[in-house]
Amino acid sequence: LCLFSEELFSVHRDRVCHWNVLEYTMPLTARKQMAVRYLTSAMVLGGSFLFGLMNAGIMGLLFRQSLTGVMIKNLLIMLLVTLLMFWVGMPLFQRFSFQTILGVLGIISIVASIVFIILILKDPEIIDVLLDDRIMRRLDIFLYVSPIVMPILLGISFALSVKFYQRREK
Repeated sequence: LCLFSEELFSVHRDRVCHWNVLEYTMPLTARKQMAVRYLTSAMVLGGSFLFGLMNAGIMGLLFRQSLTGVMIKNLLIMLLVTLLMFWVGMPLFQRFSFQTILGVLGIISIVASIVFIILILKDPEIIDVLLDDRIMRRLDIFLYVSPIVMPILLGISFALSVKFYQRREK
């Protein structure tokens, strides 16, 4: 997740140091500029997934437990969720200012925290449910539909990113 946020914040830092102004003068199309960002993201997140697998293997060796299919499935679901967050975030970072996005994310975080606190106050046993494996099992459907849904979401995200990048270019 940290690497995901680093990829998106790199867009903001490009704006702050005015790299994007130089980028707009390069003889590359907006499509190629965005393709580089998406390809870089895929490499970083793929590497992160491999590091996660290696970490799980090392922890398994240290604690004398085997790496199970459930662990690998959970890591894969986390990778897919991270990709989804990046694909939603990249067009937003191309379209809106950094302060606007931080404001919206802050409001979402505050509302989610308030809802979570209300749920805990109403039913303290909700923490046991959250720590249970049932939540990850509910995400299994996401894993099964991802070969169909994820390429479509990637296409939409890429098209919107290119469109918003071109708008900023002018």
